[in-house]
Amino acid sequence: MIKRKHNNDAVSEVVGVILLLGMAVTVFSLVYFSLMSAPAPVPSPDLNILGFIEDGNITIQHCGGEALDSETILQISLAGIRTDVSIEDYLVDLNQDGLWQMGEKVIYPPNHDLNNIEVGIGIADRYSNSLVLLGNLQEGYLVPPFGRGGIWHFDENSGSIAYDSSGNNNHGTIVNATWTTGVNNSALSFDGIDDYVTVQDSPGLDISSDMTIEAWMKPSSYGDHIIDQLTFDFGFGFEPDFVRLESHIFAVAYRGQQFDGFLKTFEIDPDGTIADGEIDVLEYDEDQGENPDIFHVSGNTYAIAYCGPDNDGYIKTFSITSDGQITDTPLDTMEFEGTDCYNPDIINIAGNYYAIVYEGPGSEGFVKTVQIYPNGEIADTVVDSLEFDTSNCYEPDLVHVAGNYYAIAYHGSSDHGVARSITISPTGDIGSSYIDELIFEDDYAAYPVIIRRTATVYAVVYEGHNGDSGILTSFSIDTNGYISNTIIDSYEFESFKCYTPDIVHFLDDDDLYAIAYRGGPSHTGYITLININADGTIDRPPAYHFEFESVISYTPKILKLSKNVLIVIYQKQNQDGIVETLRIPGSAHPRYAGIFKSDEYALYADETTVYGSINDITLTASRPPGWTHIALIYNSSTISLYINGSLVTYYSPYSEVLNRGDGDLEFGTSFYGNIDEIAIFDHAITEEELLIHSNPDTAGNYI
Repeated sequence: MIKRKHNNDAVSEVVGVILLLGMAVTVFSLVYFSLMSAPAPVPSPDLNILGFIEDGNITIQHCGGEALDSETILQISLAGIRTDVSIEDYLVDLNQDGLWQMGEKVIYPPNHDLNNIEVGIGIADRYSNSLVLLGNLQEGYLVPPFGRGGIWHFDENSGSIAYDSSGNNNHGTIVNATWTTGVNNSALSFDGIDDYVTVQDSPGLDISSDMTIEAWMKPSSYGDHIIDQLTFDFGFGFEPDFVRLESHIFAVAYRGQQFDGFLKTFEIDPDGTIADGEIDVLEYDEDQGENPDIFHVSGNTYAIAYCGPDNDGYIKTFSITSDGQITDTPLDTMEFEGTDCYNPDIINIAGNYYAIVYEGPGSEGFVKTVQIYPNGEIADTVVDSLEFDTSNCYEPDLVHVAGNYYAIAYHGSSDHGVARSITISPTGDIGSSYIDELIFEDDYAAYPVIIRRTATVYAVVYEGHNGDSGILTSFSIDTNGYISNTIIDSYEFESFKCYTPDIVHFLDDDDLYAIAYRGGPSHTGYITLININADGTIDRPPAYHFEFESVISYTPKILKLSKNVLIVIYQKQNQDGIVETLRIPGSAHPRYAGIFKSDEYALYADETTVYGSINDITLTASRPPGWTHIALIYNSSTISLYINGSLVTYYSPYSEVLNRGDGDLEFGTSFYGNIDEIAIFDHAITEEELLIHSNPDTAGNYI
């Protein structure tokens, strides 16, 4: 029985037949209303309406009966929060007459993810002052009296759960963080490496507009970026390349004394601690093992492509167990190039097929395909070969584009930076010629490394101007291998020397990339973190920049170890082979550090600065010493940052809805220090509330 009010004087009852199919938004949810009006001074309309959720939108279809005008009110209730809108803005008016008639739909796109929340709808006819429809499309989460968000006092002082006392049950799981004394009772201490709290994404955290995020923070000084360091070879660690075997086991291939090739394994814990000494070692080529490229084949099988005896091109396979033990002899060996092979780069094409790109005879560019089986056996003959540049090709790098299409970036004729696209089938057949070409640098581009930013956007980092600068350039390649003839963006991120740069994606959910290189006035080791946006534009200046080695550091290679830890491997000035773990502070990526949820909101502080973010807007301010209360308040017109109850900066006007991400809420990620009394509200708190929350004597008195 559904009741509706016709006007102030009369109330009638309407019988509704409700059919509900499925409870999740991913299932086609349906509710059907057959409505008959009872007598009233102004008769209410008779009509049939079909309501359902499709593609994340609330859709209501007129299925017969009287027409409704465009001033009809649509009532949307999401998790118990009601919004009234006119159907005029959402009506698909097929005959353009301003009326909602049979066969026409009202499609409402909510700002919220509808998954697992209660969705209710109502339709009010203004002319008859009657409620034509009222019911639920979907059962689910209802906002509690507190509202969306949560309160985490951290008063447990033990255990691995941080409880939410708001009623939303957004309890957090503590990972590695330790209990300590807080501003009010206990707090959590984070090491800035692998400590954090994760709160699973839920409708109770889905805030779309007004909000407050606040906490007490006491950051510690980060000090040195270096977590740990290992010398994997004393005096002879040339041209190292490395690969992760398991979560904490790594293998490095490099050129040692007298040009021979070595393979070693070592252990790094997720917190960046490196075990003393290597696990195992193998001299994989007694004569020559230059420019090694090590890669995973299958299971315990790994392979190295390198410049071997007489500068010929070789591939050797090895068995390395998950705990780092290397078999005493290679599994198989293949000579894929019998004349000259420098700087080979090899990637998997499909199944047992691999492609190798290299600088070949006469400094010309070659790509060849070979077969390597999971047991390490290498087919005796090359599958196919293409000379993609018949004049000059140095330091080529190969990347997959889409399907059978691949791209090669290299140092070409006249020292230009060149990108060419080719085809390689899943069975190793290579097209007879390259497809397209772009000169991405017409001055000087040595040691380019190409990465895929999106399906059609690519970036190349290289040493420019004869090593006098480091340059990052982006351009587009479509899924058929055609390269745009214009550059999207190009940025000189290092203006004083940059040699042999390497690049890695640093944050999975962000645009941040880390570049390691030898540079600066003393040719020392540097890391620069830069945002490469999805459209190919490059943010300026870099997000973060530091020196990881104070002496000359040759041919650095970089990998990501964990949330905010990088591994860099390089040859030191004295020719020692070094592996080093580096802690990246949250100030390099404050939107994904401290207290944050996806691309929605964040609160972070280091020893000198406070950061508050709503969407892509970040406010900063100086931080006083000791425990600091920080609050970020958004009221749909202004974003305001408060420190210890006082407004320090703001951004206005701003009225955007919050981004909707499906990531978890995290506390303490990339934060070094203590955090206490976190609160997130789905409204802008008052000045009176702020003064209570920011007073140490009343801290935590949120409700």
